[in-house]
Amino acid sequence: MIILITGASHTGKTLLAQKMLEKYKYPYLSIDHLKMGLIRSGNTVLTPEDDESLTGYLWPIVREIMKTVIENQQNLIVEGCYIPFDWRDSFDEQYLQSIRFICLAMSDEYIDTHFEEIKSHGSDIETRLDDSYCTVEQLKQDNHQVIDGYKANGEKITLEAIGKPAVELVSAKAILGEGLKHEQYVTSLIHNIYDVAYSVKDFRTMQFLDWFVKEQGEEETNANDMITKMELFGSDPKSLYMLNQELAARVYTAPSLVL
Repeated sequence: MIILITGASHTGKTLLAQKMLEKYKYPYLSIDHLKMGLIRSGNTVLTPEDDESLTGYLWPIVREIMKTVIENQQNLIVEGCYIPFDWRDSFDEQYLQSIRFICLAMSDEYIDTHFEEIKSHGSDIETRLDDSYCTVEQLKQDNHQVIDGYKANGEKITLEAIGKPAVELVSAKAILGEGLKHEQYVTSLIHNIYDVAYSVKDFRTMQFLDWFVKEQGEEETNANDMITKMELFGSDPKSLYMLNQELAARVYTAPSLVL
């Protein structure tokens, strides 16, 4: 299986590849790393700015790596920008059946309303030495190029809306209250699993769930405590500052398995 990930700049391609590596344990090939290895080796006169030429140079190498992986019945995550819009033309149907293609892109509206957040995550996985080129207009242009290019070559791209929260959060206390409700919901799910395990006398699963039962009890306690503190002095800026300092100093301690 090949998971082929591409998309516009700052859309989270590298983060997605990293998460998939951690979840599925598939090897991960970064086309950016391949590019820099080629350039720094001195075996080409191309530079990181020569995007179009780099695609023509790198894609045949990546394409044949993918074919080899499929022929060997192995798994691989391939991620990067240097994937041509007509990439499917490089493979026969027998290969395409083993490739899952993911293209990440953002709409103009999303970029307009989330630009600062998008840019703040630019170095979450890899350190960007220079991110000055990242502007609203540059992001829009990059995303338009990606969307239009793949659509013109038959890819089905759907931009889904991000739904707003189902509740109206009018105050800090309301936010904490919804947090408590969510913890109680998670608790109910764990209890349901425990109840099923008990009903069939699956003692190993029950023992495994003991940690989660205790942990979730602590989560509900923490959520309740936050609400109590907010009710006591939530309107006092000095007290909120002290509470913030207290929370920042917390150190995680794994709960014991003793209930």
